[in-house]
Amino acid sequence: MSDKQSSVLEVEKGSVEGTIEKVPEDDGIDPVAEKKLVKNILGCPAADIILTDGFNYVDRTAIGNARVAGLEKDLGMHGTDLNKALTVFYIFYILADIPSNLLLKHVGSTLIAILVVGFGLVSLASAFMTSYAGLIATRVFLGIFEGGTLSGLIYILSRVRDLFCRASLRRKYSPFAQYYRRKELVLRIGLFNGIAPALSGASSGLLRIGDFGYIARWRKIFLIEGVLTVAFGIVLFWIMPNDPTVSKMLNDEERKLAIARIDADQLRTVPPFLAGAGWVALNSYFSYKIRMRCIPLVSSIAIVVVGYIIAVTTRDTQARYAACHLMIMGGCVGGPMLIVWGTDNAAPDTMRAVVSAAICGIGALGSIIAVWTYIPSDGPDYKTGNSIVLAAVTCSCLVAIGLTFYIKWENAKRDRGERDHRLEGKTQEELEQMGYRHPQFRYQI
Repeated sequence: MSDKQSSVLEVEKGSVEGTIEKVPEDDGIDPVAEKKLVKNILGCPAADIILTDGFNYVDRTAIGNARVAGLEKDLGMHGTDLNKALTVFYIFYILADIPSNLLLKHVGSTLIAILVVGFGLVSLASAFMTSYAGLIATRVFLGIFEGGTLSGLIYILSRVRDLFCRASLRRKYSPFAQYYRRKELVLRIGLFNGIAPALSGASSGLLRIGDFGYIARWRKIFLIEGVLTVAFGIVLFWIMPNDPTVSKMLNDEERKLAIARIDADQLRTVPPFLAGAGWVALNSYFSYKIRMRCIPLVSSIAIVVVGYIIAVTTRDTQARYAACHLMIMGGCVGGPMLIVWGTDNAAPDTMRAVVSAAICGIGALGSIIAVWTYIPSDGPDYKTGNSIVLAAVTCSCLVAIGLTFYIKWENAKRDRGERDHRLEGKTQEELEQMGYRHPQFRYQI
């Protein structure tokens, strides 16, 4: 799941908070034992996830510091060679997400430890690269190992978060704070988002460490970061939180209680996501057949708008539960369809790499906004939060419609030859690098 999708689904949970709170709580679970369980394991996953994400980020961005330290010169690279290597990395990074998470369901959190050791070993091997081909090979394997790490962490956190779902609803926390209190959430999000870039920047200080014979300059960065990452990955085999049925954090009694809580609380979330999966499949096929992105995108955002209108205007529990289906259906399609639409219309390769990263990066801002959109004082209906999101998705729908008309207008001008003047005085190399500005390029609608 992309960052944009994550932020959409996080804010969507708030619209049905009032509905869930009205579900009877007489399920035979001892509230005292439940409170003790929550207290015992509240903070366990946080440090593991923050550090894993930190090592993931550091190893992924180490190539930037290596470039400054002479990587390109030593490997005989020229022009856009580094850009191509980064593009290869992100292709495999994206492709690894879903298969890795599907495997995670069967293997458990041990897979995260395996992935961390894996990208640590790749970083270690990068210290011994002698050619551009070697760089490409390491980027492929780094993408495979790192691609499943972040999505896997999110999945594991959601599984552990389920242990606290009922208690958080009783205390009327915001939907994003089902796992942590608001004051705790701010700290953890700050650490999660702040430590990784800081570690990456600090890694340039490794250049000041003395050489190890052949291991000098940029090679030191990969070697030291690789050793540290592998060591941490080995530790993760013992400390990474797992599924409640096998988690080492719980004793037998706590495990039974945790499973009872999940069984009592999870079924209500299944139908909306099943509807979302069906809507995604339908729209993906429809978009492929008509060779258009705007219609599935606009229609899906419009469905989200309808869902939030219902959430804002009624307190009927059944209507709000139906609204949840609409929000998740549209949200599941909107994120990936927007990414596809953006990359379809980006050229050349360097621009495509920038655009795909920019969409995900800007979309990630939604996660920060979601933290403060739904606050405890607005519960249980969260009318203010839902109204804010309604305004945001309405604007998104209007922007998408506006972009559609602009693209049709721009393509028509190119059909009439009104952009042909851009070709004047250009060399063959310059023509090849024009990308989306070339008069023969047609935007995907």
